Amino acid sequence: MKTKRLTLILLVAVIISACGGSAPPFDSKTPDTKNNVFHYEHLVGIGISEDVKNLYTYGDQFGIDASYYLAFNCTESTKDSIINSNQMIADSENGIGLYSSLELDWWDKEEIESLNRFVYTNENKTYFKYFWYNEESSQAYFLDFDL
Repeated sequence: MKTKRLTLILLVAVIISACGGSAPPFDSKTPDTKNNVFHYEHLVGIGISEDVKNLYTYGDQFGIDASYYLAFNCTESTKDSIINSNQMIADSENGIGLYSSLELDWWDKEEIESLNRFVYTNENKTYFKYFWYNEESSQAYFLDFDL
């Protein structure tokens, strides 16, 4: 009887872990990995297109809030798709505010401060998405965070 119960418990645990599965780690030091593509599609909410290159991702999931950073090159068409699919609007404030303490080679705080920002926020203003795009270099930055 104990063996059947233990077998049942193990089977349930395997099924739960297979169904729930955790997200892959962020590859913040290597561009264009499968994990980075997964996080792009999950966070940006659109399938990745061939023009998306030099894709870096980083996730800070410690504490009560979470922040996810993405940087990549893309065309104007993909920029427009990101803005439209995420229901973003142009924001009169530029910059990154509290998120300027992040130190990653590919997260260019100086450049971000100079770019126009597009924003999505939920009704309660507890969940945000920011997007910046440099039309000259085709460099894009995407920040997803909650409070």
